[in-house]
Amino acid sequence: MKLEQITSIITDYVANGSFASLRDNAKYVSKEEGYARVIRLTDENNNYSDDDSIYVSKQSYEFLSKSKLHAKDIIVTNVGAYLGTVFQCPNLDIPMTLGPNAILIKPNDSVINDYLYYLLYSKYGHDKLVSLVSGSAMPKFNKTDLKKLDIKIHDIKTQQHIVNTILSHFFI
Repeated sequence: MKLEQITSIITDYVANGSFASLRDNAKYVSKEEGYARVIRLTDENNNYSDDDSIYVSKQSYEFLSKSKLHAKDIIVTNVGAYLGTVFQCPNLDIPMTLGPNAILIKPNDSVINDYLYYLLYSKYGHDKLVSLVSGSAMPKFNKTDLKKLDIKIHDIKTQQHIVNTILSHFFI
């Protein structure tokens, strides 16, 4: 099945506008001035500490409306050495938006969300993501190629069993 067949949204930071409009409208601000947090791989790796966090104003957050995040949204890095890293957006109890060099994936329904996360996080999923790489100087893939990615999808009962098994073995 193509990834786009089971998702409602596959988007990225640049879906919000041209590089010029992003430069003019998506301004980073201090935490004190910030309305929304920009979520990046750096934040995931730092366990969402405030040390290197980035924020945007309410106006910038509204401009970045195509990449608004919610808890458990799936994020995949698509540029650089850590390309293909998969994580879920945390629940920080504040508005959040996707940072550059990542793609947001929202499945059609919440039932498949955890299954798809674990599938993409797995070696199978990582190998599939890496197979999309183009370019030699800076490895990357785009959201159009990601939408066309062929993946194995089990029936809903099997999906639930897989997720429950993973959760019971690793998160007791």
